[in-house]
Amino acid sequence: MAVKRRAIEAIACFENDEVATLIHEAYEGVQEDLKQSALFAMGQTSNPRWLPTVLKEMENDDPAIRYEAVTAAGRLGDDSIIPRIVNLIEDEDVLVQTASIAALGNIGGAAAKHSLLQCLKSNDEVLAQAIQLALAQLEFVDDPLGLNINT
Repeated sequence: MAVKRRAIEAIACFENDEVATLIHEAYEGVQEDLKQSALFAMGQTSNPRWLPTVLKEMENDDPAIRYEAVTAAGRLGDDSIIPRIVNLIEDEDVLVQTASIAALGNIGGAAAKHSLLQCLKSNDEVLAQAIQLALAQLEFVDDPLGLNINT
C-alpha cells in the first residue's frame, strides 16, 4: 500500500486525465492513508479543480487529513483562501498549525505576509519559528531572484 501511495504522490505533477482519475479514486476510496496521499497529490498538480475538495477536507475531523489538505491548499496557491488557512493556525493539532503557516508562505503576497506578521505575536516558540521560515519562503516566492524590485 505504501508503494501505491507514493506512486500517486509522485505522478501527480504529470497531471492528465489518467492521473486525475487515479487521484480521484484514491480520494474516494475507504483507506484513509490513500485519501491523505490523494490530497497531497492534489496540491502537486497545481490545478485549481481540486480546490473545493481541499477546502472541504480542511474541516475534516482527522488532523492528518486537515494537514494534507492545508498543505495542498498552499501548493495550489489561491490567495482567496488565505482567511480559511489562517483559521487553521488556531487548530488543536500543532502539525496542522505549522502546515497552515507554511501554506501561507507558499502562497505569498501581501495578504499572506500580513497574516503571518499578525501571528508572529504568538508566544509559542514552535509557531514563531515556523512563521519565520514561512516569511522567508514568502519573500522568495514574491521575489525569487532577490532583485527587490517591489521595494
